[in-house]
Amino acid sequence: MRQLWLPTRNASGLGFDPVANHGDAWFGVFHSSGDYHKVQEGSRMNGLNFFAERYTKIARNLYVWGSFKFTMDRESERAWSDVILKEYTSPYQYGGSVRGSYDRQLFDLKVKLATGSIGRFTLGVGLDYSVGDLSRLRDPRSRVMLADYAVIPSMTYRVAEKHALGLDFYYRFRKQRLDNITTVQREKQFEYYLFEGLENYWMTTELGKVARRTVADVVGGDLQYKLTGERGSWLVSLGYERLMEEVVDNERKEPGDYNARKVTFYSGYKNERVNVLHAWDLQASYAGGQAEEFVQEQVNITHDNGMVSSKWVTLYNFVTYKDDVLNVRTNYTFYKGDISGKDYNWLVGVNGEYEYLKDHYLLPESTREISSLRVGLKGAVRVVNKNAHKLWVHAGLKGSLPLETKMNLFKENVFTENVLHPDLKYFDAKTLDTKIDVQYSFPMKLKKTALTGYVKAYAGNIFTDKFGSRFNGGISIGILTL
Repeated sequence: MRQLWLPTRNASGLGFDPVANHGDAWFGVFHSSGDYHKVQEGSRMNGLNFFAERYTKIARNLYVWGSFKFTMDRESERAWSDVILKEYTSPYQYGGSVRGSYDRQLFDLKVKLATGSIGRFTLGVGLDYSVGDLSRLRDPRSRVMLADYAVIPSMTYRVAEKHALGLDFYYRFRKQRLDNITTVQREKQFEYYLFEGLENYWMTTELGKVARRTVADVVGGDLQYKLTGERGSWLVSLGYERLMEEVVDNERKEPGDYNARKVTFYSGYKNERVNVLHAWDLQASYAGGQAEEFVQEQVNITHDNGMVSSKWVTLYNFVTYKDDVLNVRTNYTFYKGDISGKDYNWLVGVNGEYEYLKDHYLLPESTREISSLRVGLKGAVRVVNKNAHKLWVHAGLKGSLPLETKMNLFKENVFTENVLHPDLKYFDAKTLDTKIDVQYSFPMKLKKTALTGYVKAYAGNIFTDKFGSRFNGGISIGILTL
């Protein structure tokens, strides 16, 4: 909570406002099941994950923060979606109508390196490395792989004693690849769908010819301003980025491309006294994109040596699809600390979120608009604190109210019947999300190093007025280090 720069992409801020060394590592298992889910999601999921995070001063004037997360899960009864990326990407998705189980593995590594003060400056760089693998375990069997890399150089400049500016630029490369689709049941014919936006799709039964590669380049930057007072600090960050994504099918045929722009805003504030901490943040983002469809023909080329090759030539292209996504989130938490100033006795908080989504297919015209408002409360109390043994109880309650759910389609087909109309009922449901978790921490030693171990268990349920419910639960064990 004391590190306001961490939610931003500016790595140099970690050296501008250093905090005490700390680390966390845990391993856990989780389960989720119920009727409340989108059609392109499974009704049940079981998995495990591992997470490790560390911030430390590694040299006299050098700081590093890093995190690593590994997730492995199995999602059951999923259909109509064979992709890992579902948001902030083109409408050229794909999937089959037969429900099946999917195995997924995700690796996510983030590193931020920052210098201390060099005159009025601090310098830093961030590196992101993420890969994923999604495999379908039932005919038609698909395998999708994801790679996502980013490099983010940054700097801060102290304008005056209480005022500072920050700046970062970044380049991100993202690639999602579907190589081929196989079947065990050779005699049975399966339908596979290549989507184009809303109810529009192209269906094929020639699974051996289905292959798709989605490659995106993202460039952007952020500007930050930090104000430091006697008891409080305030940080504001404003960012802008452009996404340029191309879609390539088998034999390098291109069905279209997708371009988007995103504006982001972050504001973080903390006010700290002897045993009281106020923490508030506001995050907002707007993304607007459009997809073009390419009309292509295959042209044969005869070379001087007599060899014949072919390539796809674009005859004309036109914009067929647009989307807009707006998200605003805010969170306030009041911490009542203990006499040591390193821990708290209890906390209370409130949070809210507004989300708006619009899909617009132009030729022929179809639209879908969805908006919702969520408001939640949270609290925690330390019920046991004796001889470094502590027992915490956390609880949260969040309600969701749909504000607008409307859809006007040009035509009805198998995809609207099985996906779009059921999903509209999902978005139109009022929900109440409840969660409680219990954490017990205790002292331990590894050789001569003093550590804090902990065990944490959580359970929660999402109740709806007309769409069933969803249960989530899990348990984890971990270690805190200094």
